[in-house]
Amino acid sequence: MKKFIKLVTLVMALVMMIGTLSVAAITPYSTYTYDIDGYYAASPDAYTPDQIVDSAAMGLEVPMDSPRDLFIDKKENIYIADTTNNRVIVCNRNLQYKFEISEFTNNQGVPDSLLGCQGVFVTDEYIYVADTDNNRIVMFDLDGEYVNTIEEPRSDVFPENSIYKPVALAVDSAGRMYIVSSTTYMGVISIGPDGEFTGFIGAQQVNISPLEILWRKLQTKEQRETSQQFISTEFNNISIDDSDFIYVTTSSIEESAQQAAIRSKDAGNAPVKKLNTAGSDILKRNGFFAPGGEVMVMNTGASDNDIGGASKIIDVALGPQGTWSIIDEKRQKIYTYDEEAPFCSSSVTPVCRLVTYLLSSLSHTEATTFWFSTKRRTMLPFIREQNTAIFC
Repeated sequence: MKKFIKLVTLVMALVMMIGTLSVAAITPYSTYTYDIDGYYAASPDAYTPDQIVDSAAMGLEVPMDSPRDLFIDKKENIYIADTTNNRVIVCNRNLQYKFEISEFTNNQGVPDSLLGCQGVFVTDEYIYVADTDNNRIVMFDLDGEYVNTIEEPRSDVFPENSIYKPVALAVDSAGRMYIVSSTTYMGVISIGPDGEFTGFIGAQQVNISPLEILWRKLQTKEQRETSQQFISTEFNNISIDDSDFIYVTTSSIEESAQQAAIRSKDAGNAPVKKLNTAGSDILKRNGFFAPGGEVMVMNTGASDNDIGGASKIIDVALGPQGTWSIIDEKRQKIYTYDEEAPFCSSSVTPVCRLVTYLLSSLSHTEATTFWFSTKRRTMLPFIREQNTAIFC
C-alpha cells in the first residue's frame, strides 16, 4: 500500500510539473544549428513569441499595406516605410502611433509627397527616406518636418539611360549616405553630407566560365559589342554598425555559385558582405560554413512539399553582443551568426529561433524586413499578409 501511495504521489508530482510549464516553453517548431557535416543539430529555444501587433492595435486609421522597411532609433521610436500607402509611420516603443510623414512642402515652396517609399534610416538628427518611385532621398527632422531633398546622383560613371531606384540606405557617423538602388549593379552608391555623389563601393563579383572567356578572346570587336554583357549583381538591402562598417545583401547570385560559396567560404559569391569605406569585404567566415542561409539544401523541385535551392537573402540586421542576422525570403527563416560568423548555437544569442517559429507557423506569409530593439534585446520582424502585422 505504501508503495502504491508513493507511486501515485510521484505521478501527481510529474503531472503538476508538466502543468506548470509555460506556453513559451512548448514551441511548435524546432530550433537548430549545423554540425561539421552540414546536418541539423537541435538546440534549445532562446526566444519565443510574445505578441502580435497589427494596424488596429497600433492605432492606424488606414491599415499598413506592403511595408518594406523598419527602423528603431536610440529612444526606441519605431519607423515604418509603409510603401503602398506612400508614407513613413512613426510609433513609440510600445508600437503606438505618433505621427506619419507623407505630404510636405519642398525647398521650392511647392506641395510634395512621398511615392512608393521603400527604405527609412534615422540618425540623432534626421529621418532619411528612400523615396523610391520619386527617384530621390528626402530628409526630415525628428518631428517629421521637411529638411532637404537629395536628388538622383549625376555622374559620367553612370551608364547612359540608367534608372535610379533607391530602396534602402544607411548613414554613417559623418553623415555620408550609402544607398542601395535596385537597378544599379556597380555597387553601393556613396553620397557625401553635402549631397554630392562620391562613388561606388563593393561591386559584386562577375562570374564568367572558362569557355566564355576563351570565346570572347576569339571574337572580333564587332562580335564582342553585340554579345552578352557580363555585369555585377545588384544589392537589395543594407545596414551599418557603430563602427561605420556596412553590411549588404543580394539575392541575384546564381544559386549553385552561392551554395558552393557557403562551403568554400568564397567571398565573391557570398549573399552577405561586410564592407569597409574602401568597399573591401572584411566579413569573417570562420565557422564550419560561411554565412549564407541554409547549408543542406535539395535540388529545386525535388518535392512538391519541400523548398529546394539556395536561400534568397533579402535583409540583414545587427543584434546584441556582436550577433547579426539575415533573412531568407524563400524559406521564411532568419539565420543568426556571431562576430566570427559561425552559425549561432545555444551559447550565442540565437535570435533566429524567435522568427523561425513565427514564419513557419503562419500560412501564406512572407517576411519582408526586421530590426533589433537594442534596449529590450528583441527583434521586430514584419510579416506581410492580408492584415499586416509586427511580431515582437
